Amino acid sequence: MSKPHQQHLYLVLDNPKPEEGYNVHKIDVTRDLDPDDTDDLDSSARPLPGPPLIRVDAKHHRAKLFVAHGTKILAMQRSPGRAAPALDTRTMAITAIPLPQPSNRQLYYRSAFVSVGDKLYSMDERHFKVLCLGAFGGGGRCRSWRSVPSPPPFYPGHVACYAVHPDGRTIFFSVYHGSHLEAPFARPRGRVCSDDDYAGATVSFDTETLKWTLRGYWKLPFEGQAHYDAELDAWVGLLKGRICTCDVPPPITGEEDAGEQPKPAQKLGENQLFRHKGRRHRGGALVYMGSSTFCVLECVTKDEFTEEQWEKLRSPPPLLLYVRTFGLKYGKEGRLRMASCGRRAACYELPERTNDGEVFMFSLRALWV
Repeated sequence: MSKPHQQHLYLVLDNPKPEEGYNVHKIDVTRDLDPDDTDDLDSSARPLPGPPLIRVDAKHHRAKLFVAHGTKILAMQRSPGRAAPALDTRTMAITAIPLPQPSNRQLYYRSAFVSVGDKLYSMDERHFKVLCLGAFGGGGRCRSWRSVPSPPPFYPGHVACYAVHPDGRTIFFSVYHGSHLEAPFARPRGRVCSDDDYAGATVSFDTETLKWTLRGYWKLPFEGQAHYDAELDAWVGLLKGRICTCDVPPPITGEEDAGEQPKPAQKLGENQLFRHKGRRHRGGALVYMGSSTFCVLECVTKDEFTEEQWEKLRSPPPLLLYVRTFGLKYGKEGRLRMASCGRRAACYELPERTNDGEVFMFSLRALWV
């Protein structure tokens, strides 16, 4: 009987030189992180643990095209060979999977990928495709991408956030504005909503019936991907630098159509996750680790800069990466708060980068696999 797969945190980081693509680093949050008992993480800054697992030859600023699917990390970068490397974190084997082929290169860089069960979905402006990877790596052949006959009623670039329903088959998508939905879901002309999210709209896609359903002219409160946590019985994600939870609407299966549904209740955490604002803060990410446990990553400049000093910079400043884990729970009166025990943290020095014409651009992708 094989051992249960032990998950780890994997960081996909820009290489210092643009022509060297990306490095993928592995972090053991139990061994590599220290108890989070200080506000001065900078004083304990150290190099990233060990050499990188692999280096992927790809253009910078495409980190979002690294996708977690099961135990694999897929580097879905466009390549002349029409295949992408896939690292199986269970066996450490690297194999190749087919890439979806869009009509042009620019559309591909705007693609969105969503993993649901053994299927990986790819969306761009003109295509909605699915790849089944269930048998891949187990002796079977990897199937090719096939078109989904029910295209999304929105342009992927208009997606504000998305989340997979705990039923394991339904994906929810929220767009920034109701007018971003196509017929038959477009917001009726003249319709006025009173809440702050009047501009948003949410639809769901059932991966078994291949049916799209309008959920309402409201937007889920997250930025990017949200994750379902069973203990909190809610979706959890980021909102303006804080943890946010949202009740999960019931699934709609078969041919039923419940019509528009009310906006689900949400709660905003008391704690600001990022320690720095303004010029020092260069980006961040939230990673769900299961069982109400999360990891927040924050990239900051090593030094403080005045506005005048910032404007005079001609090369990328040295960067630090904060990595902190914490538990999440509901406190008194149902307030959402970070657990006071079990927190761990580390501060890592990122390699100095060359000036590649994108002085202040930095790509960070963190995956729990």
